[in-house]
Amino acid sequence: YNPGTTQTVTFTLKVTDDSVSPALVASAQEQITFTVTPPLTSVNAGADKTVQPGDRVSLNAVATPAQGVSYQWLAPAGITLTDGTTANPTFIAPGTEGDYILTVTASNTQNSVTDRVTITVPPQKLTAVDAGDSKTVQAGDRVSLHATPSPKPIGVTYLWQAPAGITLTDGTTANPTFTAPGTEGDYTFTVTASKLGDSFTDTVTISVQQPLSTNAGPDLTVNEGDTIFLSGAGAHGSGTYTYQWLVLSPADGSSFSNPADPNPEFIPAQAGVTYVLQLEVTDSGTNVTVTDSVNVDIIADLTLDAGADQIVTEGDWIFLNGQGAGGTGAYTY
Repeated sequence: YNPGTTQTVTFTLKVTDDSVSPALVASAQEQITFTVTPPLTSVNAGADKTVQPGDRVSLNAVATPAQGVSYQWLAPAGITLTDGTTANPTFIAPGTEGDYILTVTASNTQNSVTDRVTITVPPQKLTAVDAGDSKTVQAGDRVSLHATPSPKPIGVTYLWQAPAGITLTDGTTANPTFTAPGTEGDYTFTVTASKLGDSFTDTVTISVQQPLSTNAGPDLTVNEGDTIFLSGAGAHGSGTYTYQWLVLSPADGSSFSNPADPNPEFIPAQAGVTYVLQLEVTDSGTNVTVTDSVNVDIIADLTLDAGADQIVTEGDWIFLNGQGAGGTGAYTY
């Protein structure tokens, strides 16, 4: 039995036993309802519509016939549906103009049908452009500029103007780049954004600094007992520095009057050695640290030993044993 429509049918089962006389007869009835699901003929995803950025958009899918149907919506990139498995999901219209095509598939136990709807975000009128935040860079850095139109429409043209001596990779794009010049200073860039006859401009300032450097001063040669003042300095960068002196060698307990002073007194623990001292300079603005070193040669005081007293016999050869020490090590006797 294959019903073509939904219907309720009463079935009667009759059993006859002819082995006896008279024949035995028994019967039973059962009522069964057959529900027939017809194939889907169509689904309507709704009328195309035009919306504004940020609007809450409602979709409306209607399948024919509508009973026993499940739905599945497919949205383009950038659109998030509240629930893509319902007939009527919603979403927030994106901020970028264009046509957004959404597809719905309706399914039942017989078949599936699809339809689509186009949601249009119309061309957006340009209202402003932002040339980005001012920043500080080092000479020779690769610098990226970033123009952001508002409310971020498409179809915007750009024109950047750079100071003399700076060449942009492409001044007609939103994000050109350039190499920071070797001369310190503030460089102002201007961008003009245009669309549909409207133009807006903005500026951004790029401050160029020479890379941070340090100088621990000239190597020194001093005599034992001399007062030793170091002459360290930082240069370039932000101009605000912190200092730290260290003894690299030898590790003998030598110290500084104030290791955080660029020009401290060095207090050696011994003479007759060459100390290697290091100055660390940290740029307080960028937290960059650079180092330089200086050699300090401590000349020990000159001393002389004429040798031990001797008692000799007349006629013996007498050898004297004088020896100088300290000083530079180059002696005349």
